[in-house]
Amino acid sequence: VTRIVVSILLKHLELTEASIVMHAAGKILIVAPGEESYKEKIKKVTKTIEETLKKNFLYEISFGIGVTEFPKAPVGEWSFGDVVEASNIQQQNKWQKLFYDDLIKSKDKEKFVLKGHYYKPSGDEDSDKMKCQVTGMPILRGRARKITLNSNEDDKLEKSRITVDLQVFNEFRIGDIVPKETIVIGVLEKNTEGLFLVQKPERISEFSGSPDFKIILNPDHNALIGELKTNAKLLKNASFLHVANYVTMMQDNKKKKTVMDFETMTKKNIGGEFLTMIKGDIDNFGIILSCGLENHSVSSHSTLSSQLKYFFSFGLNKLLSEWCGDEGKDDKAVYCVYSGGDDIFFVTTQSYALELVRDLNKKFTEFTCSNPEIHISYSFTNFKHNTPIRIISDFADKNQKKIKNIFTGKSFAPGKELPSDYFWDSENKAGSMVFNTPVKNNRLDEIIRWTELLTKWIELEDNPPLTKGAIRYIFDLSKMMTNYFNGDSKSLIWHPKLTYYVKRNIKPGHKFTDPVEAAEFKKFIKEILEINSSQRSEIQEILTPVTSAVVLRTRN
Repeated sequence: VTRIVVSILLKHLELTEASIVMHAAGKILIVAPGEESYKEKIKKVTKTIEETLKKNFLYEISFGIGVTEFPKAPVGEWSFGDVVEASNIQQQNKWQKLFYDDLIKSKDKEKFVLKGHYYKPSGDEDSDKMKCQVTGMPILRGRARKITLNSNEDDKLEKSRITVDLQVFNEFRIGDIVPKETIVIGVLEKNTEGLFLVQKPERISEFSGSPDFKIILNPDHNALIGELKTNAKLLKNASFLHVANYVTMMQDNKKKKTVMDFETMTKKNIGGEFLTMIKGDIDNFGIILSCGLENHSVSSHSTLSSQLKYFFSFGLNKLLSEWCGDEGKDDKAVYCVYSGGDDIFFVTTQSYALELVRDLNKKFTEFTCSNPEIHISYSFTNFKHNTPIRIISDFADKNQKKIKNIFTGKSFAPGKELPSDYFWDSENKAGSMVFNTPVKNNRLDEIIRWTELLTKWIELEDNPPLTKGAIRYIFDLSKMMTNYFNGDSKSLIWHPKLTYYVKRNIKPGHKFTDPVEAAEFKKFIKEILEINSSQRSEIQEILTPVTSAVVLRTRN
């Protein structure tokens, strides 16, 4: 959607792609000439974009634009970051301007009823079929589409057709054909209404026609060169968009490769069959763009934006492909819902979720040359495969806000210079919410290591040093311990219970064949016993995530 909006802006302002400073995660930054004529052009194109979004999304997606002129003072007295911040303030103030102008400012109560000619099913079909069977919203006339769903009930391939809105149809088609292919989406300008119409997404090998402009998703050089031989106008009025679209594939009943569904993905788990939604975003990205760059120039902003966009789209596809391999190598599977700008949104198997984020962080650290000022915060939200993903997304957003509020970083007085280490990961956010527990990202390796060791010890066939019951009991006490350290003095009973249970039921003298493992086992017991009511041991902050993960891994 934002790529189409960018294309509309460029087309009406008669600018090229070189004018784009940043385009990511729903944010657009364009540098244009400061001529008076451009102000009128911007007003006109803004109206076109607003009307297009209103018709397609009925105020669910809004458009705010801020226009700021570069100061006439010498460059040394201002930076590009100052211009960006002033424009951001303008944009935020106009975020809901269309809704306000149409429905509030006019004071016409009739306008609150969104009038339109709606789709009516033919024959004796149920009146509920008037609604999109995915969104549950009424469908405007001319936007109704049919999509075919496959289901494997009783090992028999069955097909059912449902009625959906045009937007759902387009997204369904993109999701069905986009993995590992180059896609072309044409956009038509309807001059009678001044609106834009998105055409059906097509594989590049099947694309024909001459729309007003087109978006080419994940362009492959070989595919482009091959098509240009027979379609010389393919690149005319075309814009490119790299998207992170990696998904693990599987074979259906007809041995045809298809996207792995969530139910199949849960079977890839070790132990409990849960999925994990991973949400992450770069910490302080807006502040970094506004005042965190040493060189506040147009090029420094453009370089930072384009490099991050490269990592979270093209680079991420390669990373996930290598991590999973073909068809879920080593039982790893992941579905990339979204990645771009400063946000990522994955679904993966619960037992491999921490490992995925750890490996992603390592690659991101390499990509940023170990810059301590650029880091990501994550939330992990576990769910059953049949839970509506919209609900899980809301939970994940709340987890994301929790981790941001807990690891807030250093504070500084307004107007004062930022501390030199203000953005450093050691002093700032850079944390993850794991099993409802805030953990700094540099401790994810510890959680993974302890989880693997404890799982191994529990599952030893001959006289295991730990039992599932012991881990479950420690897990329950770890929750009481967390409540105590959060201010609930009634939960102090956790301390004598934990000490008594460990000394009574867990024996450090178990005969390990590996002396390193024997030392690790003694270290585990020692660190647990060192936790007391006034002092935290190294393992205290990660005890709940570790025991939670072990409980799930050892579930039959």
